[in-house]
Amino acid sequence: MRMRTRASILAVAALAMPLTLSSPASAAPTSCPSNGQSNGGIKCTTLSNGILATMAAGKTYAEVSYYRHGGNNLTAKLGAEKGGKNFWSGNISMNTKPFHYYSMLTVSSGCGSVIGKMLANGSTYTTPPKSSC
Repeated sequence: MRMRTRASILAVAALAMPLTLSSPASAAPTSCPSNGQSNGGIKCTTLSNGILATMAAGKTYAEVSYYRHGGNNLTAKLGAEKGGKNFWSGNISMNTKPFHYYSMLTVSSGCGSVIGKMLANGSTYTTPPKSSC
């Protein structure tokens, strides 16, 4: 019983902690290398109005970020593909500063590649695959 209570407290504490990113918002990337491999193992794609990045990938989660640099009003979904299955956030209004948006997604368990995605204006944009193990 004691282990169960401790696990519950740890789970609640983990949910209450803010998510920290590999790079602070003030150091948001302004470009992505042509091979899609950024510092710290981040996989990214340069889009006309920003950078789409797969920040982290684990056996059961993926963090996908969009660093928006400009453009008109935008509502989009962030997502991840793993094992041939897509996992999407709800609609995100991407119109407020700072222009950094992210979604932590629960994906299929196990090892495999994760591809970050963004669905905007009927088009899907992707990052290169990132290993989840």
